[in-house]
Amino acid sequence: TSELLTPLGKHLAHMPVDARIGKMLLFGALLGCLDPILTIAAAMSGRPLFVSPKDAKAEADAAKRRLSAPGKSDHLTMAGAYSAWWRAGHGGAQRRFCEENFLSQQALEGVQASRLDYAAVLADMGFVPSSYLGNMRRTGAGGGDADRNATTGRVVKAALVAGFYPQVVRVQHPETRFVQTAGGTVEKEGEGRKMKYFCRDIGRVF
Repeated sequence: TSELLTPLGKHLAHMPVDARIGKMLLFGALLGCLDPILTIAAAMSGRPLFVSPKDAKAEADAAKRRLSAPGKSDHLTMAGAYSAWWRAGHGGAQRRFCEENFLSQQALEGVQASRLDYAAVLADMGFVPSSYLGNMRRTGAGGGDADRNATTGRVVKAALVAGFYPQVVRVQHPETRFVQTAGGTVEKEGEGRKMKYFCRDIGRVF
């Protein structure tokens, strides 16, 4: 018997992107969090947004922490960094923002172009109205129903997981411990080696 494509597979077959990126974009549109998903998909397909010079690694790490999103999500941090870069203005203002925050101007310009490309594909397929693409060109964001949950981190993460599934793992953090300091009780930083990773199909993987 010949294999048949699922409805999702038929849509993905018409998208000129990796299947995981395609799924992420479709779920981003369906769940109403398309704007950050456009950024994340574009950033994952291009060069790194953050730069880390050997002679300024500590400063670069501090800049990345300043732009970090709640929940320790690198993906949401990329979306936030792009958004902050866009809001910085144009031309010299954006370049200064990149220098101050150890970001790549070329990478961010690449993300900007890819966001428009991905949005155009979704508009051609009917997942967003053509006005969404027009709004992006004029204001940098499409808005409307496709972005109704764009600032809700849990919904954005749901679109990410849907795109990567089944290539996802569950992370089990070590038990929270506290230490007494002169300023009071503070949470002790966990050891990375004590973290455990589980896959649904085969159990613990690391």
